[in-house]
Amino acid sequence: MPTPSNKQRLRPLAAALLLALACSHMAQAHDGDHDEQAPASPGLRLSAAAVLSSLRASDPLPSQGLPGYLMRGDPGVDLRGGQLEHATVGLGYRFNEAWSADLAVGAHGRDPLHLEAAALRWQGQAQGWDWALNLGRQSPAQGSVIGPAGHLDRFGLMPLAKQAQTEGDWLADGAQLTLLKRLSAGLAWRADLGLWTGRYVSGGMFPAGQDSPPAPSLHLGLQGEASHGNWTLDGFASPQRVRARGARFISSTGAHSHKAPVCDAALSQVVCFDGDSRLWGLSASWAGRQIPLSLSAALLWREESGDLLSSNGAGAYQGHNRGGWLQALWRINPAWETGLRLERLSSTQTLTGPGANLLALNAGFDRYAPLQRNAWMLGYQYNRALGLRVEAGQERAGSGGAAVSFAAVRLVLAYP
Repeated sequence: MPTPSNKQRLRPLAAALLLALACSHMAQAHDGDHDEQAPASPGLRLSAAAVLSSLRASDPLPSQGLPGYLMRGDPGVDLRGGQLEHATVGLGYRFNEAWSADLAVGAHGRDPLHLEAAALRWQGQAQGWDWALNLGRQSPAQGSVIGPAGHLDRFGLMPLAKQAQTEGDWLADGAQLTLLKRLSAGLAWRADLGLWTGRYVSGGMFPAGQDSPPAPSLHLGLQGEASHGNWTLDGFASPQRVRARGARFISSTGAHSHKAPVCDAALSQVVCFDGDSRLWGLSASWAGRQIPLSLSAALLWREESGDLLSSNGAGAYQGHNRGGWLQALWRINPAWETGLRLERLSSTQTLTGPGANLLALNAGFDRYAPLQRNAWMLGYQYNRALGLRVEAGQERAGSGGAAVSFAAVRLVLAYP
């Protein structure tokens, strides 16, 4: 499967590989969760992680840009070739038992650096309850399956469902209160209540718009222990009132950008949405005790209704995006593991009103197709700092579309 060469991108990749080998005594890669960075005792903690990857495919992946799903109209990035898949540097400081602060910066590909976390945390215990209040930039809680997926993950590609519903990792500015209660018989439940600014921020907070009011979120989780294995159940919801969310006119020649399209009086080459957007998510996981097998499943929805307009027309819009995945991981031994992930994504959209046909073309609805992706992974953990993963899979757009096969090699680094 030939891929066009890109020497300018391969040179920094090669340099990073040499640096990684020189630093391989450091520490083990983490699974990419967004928990606090601060240490358990007062003091400073520095952490870093990166994934360097090389992906080959005969054609661009059908999921590039996700045309037809009413996002920001970004054409996406061709992931073929060598690249920095994702990297984060985190700094955590604990002042005392109750107060701590987190700071994390992320990067991927040639995109500019973005702030993943900048939060102050106040925590404590009261009558058998653990509680914490986070203020600042953070990830709204979505559960142990959905939240970490695609972020320095075992699989290299962001899940289709997260791409379509929240444009990947969901970041927001606001406050989140967490309550944790440990029950008898190995049960524990968790509740996270958040309130977010509702405005789009670079690197996250989609589907917010440029003038949206504050938006709430609620996550509920239950976990338990049994003789056969540990399990978790999670669900979250976030209703948002979206104002002036822009999407660029769909174009195959447009440039990738993280800047939010501006909805102004001119409406130049932009489609604007005003209305209600509702995010939902459900997930479950199980990890065996007698057998080294873990299973997980996730479902995500984004339902929207409101007004859609451009310089060419206006209409009443309704959209229902649905996606999810099934995943199985087998721990062969302490160093080796293999896994399979099966994904699906689809949407139902209606647009009525004057100029609806041209407006639908501007939004790219004519290019919509349901997507599916199947991927297999084999991973090897050399030591606590260095891991190597190979992946092979296939993407298909539509029931009759041609499948695009891909293969990838990924180097995973972390400290500590």
